[in-house]
Amino acid sequence: MSDARLREAQRAYREGGNPEDEALYLREASRAGALSEDRVHQASDLGYLPARLALGIEPLEDEEIEGLGSLLRNRWGQWLLVRASLPLTRALRPAEAFASGQGLVAAEVLRGIEAWEATPESPQAWALRPHLADLRDDAFQAWAGERFAGALLHTLWAVVRPPPRGSWSTQGYLAPWHALQGLGRVRFDALVAAEVVPGLIALGLK
Repeated sequence: MSDARLREAQRAYREGGNPEDEALYLREASRAGALSEDRVHQASDLGYLPARLALGIEPLEDEEIEGLGSLLRNRWGQWLLVRASLPLTRALRPAEAFASGQGLVAAEVLRGIEAWEATPESPQAWALRPHLADLRDDAFQAWAGERFAGALLHTLWAVVRPPPRGSWSTQGYLAPWHALQGLGRVRFDALVAAEVVPGLIALGLK
């Protein structure tokens, strides 16, 4: 790292650890080309305070959380929803929920998603075809990448938390965002900061 401003901002962030120090680090990393600017904007859209400060955006209002999943999908596509929903799914579902009964199916699907995350063409992920209900073979063969993982997340949530009729049953990758609505703002911010943003920022580092 040869950029003196970036080095100083990183040092201050590591020593201080407050949102303002991290905001400065994110700005300098983006300015220096060490961090993708899109990742800062994505973290901001997730409500991550240091990213919003870095971009000069007001903190996320409580009432904005309800529509956050749809905003992310519309602005960034399913890629961000899947990448963010996977750690949220892990965090929101205690291990015991996967221990028996339908939870065993859910655990298998989650392993398939994680296999896809590590290697998009993983045979373990594609072997989960039987769990993708109501998906025609020709449509399944045409799906790939995030769309496939989104279908797996849909299946996972349909197993562990069957949706009310007419709600999010056809868009299961939005389910973690619906679940977040009942957690309260402090828990929401903590989950995003701990489970989602670190991986997102890591993807943007150059």
